Amino acid sequence: MSRNYSRSRCSVSAHGERSSKNEKSASYVPDMLALVESRDYAGPIALLQIKLQADAHDKNALEWLAFCYFHNQDYDEALTTYKQLLLLVPDLSYNTYIAACLFRLGLYTESEEALLKGPECPMQKRILFHIAHRKNDEKSLMRYHENLGESMEDQLNLAAMHFLRMHYEEAIEVYKRFFLEHRDVLALNVYIALCYYKLDKFDVSMELLNKYLQVYP
Repeated sequence: MSRNYSRSRCSVSAHGERSSKNEKSASYVPDMLALVESRDYAGPIALLQIKLQADAHDKNALEWLAFCYFHNQDYDEALTTYKQLLLLVPDLSYNTYIAACLFRLGLYTESEEALLKGPECPMQKRILFHIAHRKNDEKSLMRYHENLGESMEDQLNLAAMHFLRMHYEEAIEVYKRFFLEHRDVLALNVYIALCYYKLDKFDVSMELLNKYLQVYP
């Protein structure tokens, strides 16, 4: 996507949680937002590692570090950091993030076990939805499909599932419906273009790609 929707949850901390520390201790957050805006996570990771040398138990810094590791596709490092956070703060929601790391590492059974230790939430259901697909568990897949709502995240996951199962027309229908309400999300042109490419409709695919490339060359 051209926009990282996780950013909308990290205006105060890496997971949208208000820090309990004073303003001085959280003063580095705006700078961190500016750095991740460029999607170059190496800089923030280096800065956070330095910050943690002074206070290895800085919860806010650890959350940002795990966030940056994950988006930099350093899933092993993100997993280790989330496990460290879980030991530091008995917040069961970290199990959901641990599960996301395990899923990216292809450890689907372990991911499912971690999810069941965490609270019920939309993210948990979305990951379980994809685990069911990876395990070829059609019964569970249909059950989690029925639990998807109308949120941006749920609908994009539904479209992604259609694509993974080679239901390209269905994926296009979801993306187009969503695009009518969110014209500013230009990356949807790329997703729709890829579906048309898979349907051998190359001219339509190229036309959609050009709309995105005009803004993000």
